Amino acid sequence: MKRFNGLFMKNNKGFTLVDTLMAMAVIAIAVFVFAPIFAYSFKQITDSGIWQNVIIQQRAYIENQQAKRDEILADTGKP
Repeated sequence: MKRFNGLFMKNNKGFTLVDTLMAMAVIAIAVFVFAPIFAYSFKQITDSGIWQNVIIQQRAYIENQQAKRDEILADTGKP
């Protein structure tokens, strides 16, 4: 250890270029592994929303048809 103004200083060299490149490689591998998973999840969420809208529209159509039928039956006096 070196002595500087009465304090001990460690010999800190920091990160080397190899350390930095290895860290970037590990991060890149993780991104390439998880990117398709996130893309698939996003597609499933989007498809689910589309199907939900279709179901809502079909329910509205059925309720509209039932209301028309009930209105016609009320006009004719049949139960």
